[in-house]
Amino acid sequence: MTITRTVELDDLTPQELADTFANWTGDKQAEFFSAIGRIAKGWPGAGMCMQALHIAEHLDAEGRYVIERIADHADLIPQVAS
Repeated sequence: MTITRTVELDDLTPQELADTFANWTGDKQAEFFSAIGRIAKGWPGAGMCMQALHIAEHLDAEGRYVIERIADHADLIPQVAS
C-alpha cells in the first residue's frame, strides 16, 4: 500500500527556511538559487529587478554580508558557455 500526501507549508518562517538552507551543502544551495532564477524568468515586467530592489531595501547587516560574499566569490567562477 502506498499513501501519497500533499502538504502545503504556508506558514514557513524565514528563520525555518534559513535553517534548512544553511544545513544544505554548497551544491544544493547553488541549486536553490538556480531554481529561483528559473522561477523569476516567468515574472512579468521588471520582475526580478523589482524583487532584488525590494530585498535590498529590507536587508540588515547580516543579510548584506551574505549577499556580498556570494557576489564577491561569483566573480571567481569561470563563465560557462550556454
